Amino acid sequence: MSVAFTGAGVILGTAAYMAPEQARGKVVDKRADVWAFGCVLFEMLTARRAFDGTDATEMIAAVVRGEPEWSALPAATSPGLRALLKRCLEKDPKRRIRDIGDVRFELEEIVRAPATPEPAAARESPARVPLWRRAAPMAAAVLVTAAVAGYVGRTLAPEPDRATTRFSVALARGDQFTFTGRHVVAISPAGTHLAYVANGRLYLHAMDQLGATPIRGVEGGRSPFFSADGQWIGFWQGGQLKKISITGGAPVVLCAADSPWGASWGADDVILFGQGPKGIMRVYGSGGTPEVLIAADEGQSVHGPVMLPGGRAVLFTLLAQGGNWDQAEIVVQSLDSGDRRVLVRGGRDARYVATGHLVYALETTLLAVPFDADALEVAGGPVPLVEDVANAAGITGAAHFALAADGTLVYVGGVAALARRTPAWVDRQGREEAIKAPPRAYRYPRLSPDGTRVALDLRDEQQDVWIWHLAGETLTRLTLDPANEQYGVWASNERIVFGSPRAGSATNLFMQSADGTGAAERLTESQRTQFPMAVSLDGSRLVFREDTGSGSTDLMMVSLDGERRPQPLVQTPFTEYNAEISPDGRWLAHESNESGRFEIYVRPFPNVNDRRWQVSTEGGTRPLWARSGRELFYITPAGDALMSMGIVSGPAFKVATPTKLLDTRAYYFPIGTGTGQGSPGRMYDVSPDGRRFLMLKAAADSTDAPPASITVVQNWTEELKRRVPIP
Repeated sequence: MSVAFTGAGVILGTAAYMAPEQARGKVVDKRADVWAFGCVLFEMLTARRAFDGTDATEMIAAVVRGEPEWSALPAATSPGLRALLKRCLEKDPKRRIRDIGDVRFELEEIVRAPATPEPAAARESPARVPLWRRAAPMAAAVLVTAAVAGYVGRTLAPEPDRATTRFSVALARGDQFTFTGRHVVAISPAGTHLAYVANGRLYLHAMDQLGATPIRGVEGGRSPFFSADGQWIGFWQGGQLKKISITGGAPVVLCAADSPWGASWGADDVILFGQGPKGIMRVYGSGGTPEVLIAADEGQSVHGPVMLPGGRAVLFTLLAQGGNWDQAEIVVQSLDSGDRRVLVRGGRDARYVATGHLVYALETTLLAVPFDADALEVAGGPVPLVEDVANAAGITGAAHFALAADGTLVYVGGVAALARRTPAWVDRQGREEAIKAPPRAYRYPRLSPDGTRVALDLRDEQQDVWIWHLAGETLTRLTLDPANEQYGVWASNERIVFGSPRAGSATNLFMQSADGTGAAERLTESQRTQFPMAVSLDGSRLVFREDTGSGSTDLMMVSLDGERRPQPLVQTPFTEYNAEISPDGRWLAHESNESGRFEIYVRPFPNVNDRRWQVSTEGGTRPLWARSGRELFYITPAGDALMSMGIVSGPAFKVATPTKLLDTRAYYFPIGTGTGQGSPGRMYDVSPDGRRFLMLKAAADSTDAPPASITVVQNWTEELKRRVPIP
């Protein structure tokens, strides 16, 4: 079924009977009912649909662009009835008959009108005309009049009040939403199915069923979105955009892509997906080579593209370099002229609703503003509607909510519900020892050189670096600026380097005392985003990654002593990531996707261009040296195993064959966003003696902690129209 809003409520109808303005998602009125009647009348007269296709997408395309096969009308169809039918099926609603009552009046006039006399030679005497032929015109007139009366009675009857109802869809106890840097929940247009991401995989929940079912064959899949007919789920997995039928089967590859910064699948079978600094891409639902639809300017990132009704303008979120997503702009861009217009300053992840509204997120609140989709302009001020809606916590512009065309809203409540984790020690035999840190949204644990403290990112509302004291079992906040601080790296036992956009530009590097005293010292000034990776054991050199502006990253180096002038370290057309300096300062390990997937490479340091060795054999991410310097660890691309290789002593660098050391499926190792199966930053560390590893795991259940859930609000658009009236 296909669905679209009317001005007063919601109509559910088969795609073949939808008016063009209804199929385009515009606000419609009773003229859409006249169109639907014309479709029914055409079918009664010809025994075929006026607009047909093999599926809903083809039907909608026929409605918007095609014409009925007028030659299929019976030869005996009167000229008056043909003209009336064409006026009912006029694509421009301004030229269509306005009221179904007028249709009934004209039909009655057609029935009463005398037939055009036939030539004498062609006339038969009444006695020789069969009874069925004499009765057929009157029977057809009676049938058409009865159909009109019945249709009018149904369509003009007052629509009953549609109550707004709320309920929760709970995940199984212990399950948690994952890959929360992208959208974690989607709903089909008819509101019949939910898709969400938990435990590193996609789940499908039919609204008429009690529980959700994991979708087979899409492990590691994320960023779900539904096709316009609700029969397919689009998603991203392993460097590719894919789709899978809601009834099951094998996934179908659509195209190569980075993990999407929002995606939408329009009624014209066109998928739009954001690619951050690369802009907005377009690909058809049948697959193919994606093309750039809207390019991002230097220093900008885009999120959440949505094609507006008519297919000639795109709605999306635009973030300038150095800003945060709650300072972003919601813009609309014409595909004809290329003109871009700012609709909202300070908001993100906007969705168009056919009631004539934009719904968008600001921090953890959903707001709505009236929006004229023809004039491409807002028509009033924003109104806050829903509180406590989770978001991607500064990673992208994703807010975790979705809207169905039938008026249903779904959302995940609260950042804390997304990623509650605890650090834990895991020894080489897989035995685990809990660390009593409170469950929070931790990332990137880094042990201090003396092994007494752990620097951690907290991806909550505050977005800061915190310190866990292992002996005293206390958690203290290191960074206090409102900006998004992350990737805390120990420069020594007394200093920590981190990335932050606190200076109002791109994320650059800062250094602060590990006890939080004193002001942070700025280390770099650049218009490109930078994050610290590693500091040499003597504390003299910092290796960091820098975005190139074209979607890849390079490795750079800056001295922490004397003049701080950044210099290139590893610059290639590919993505270099997660660099680590060996304890003796002789070698640099990092990952790169130059082979088509991420592998681990080792180079001499700092003369990195002298030699290069690939040391992983079947993909690798997030390398880490043992403090002894005699062992190198890395994580498999799927995040399911910790690998180890011994370092063979000698003048040249040489390693033993990698072997699996630990199964890491129970711990937090998300697959990253780069080309192929890349990784985000390193999510583990090793103790100074090399006997155990510091890892992050999902927080254990407790009796007072409710399970993660999705809130469902049926008929929410009734509340939207009431609280945010259209001027």
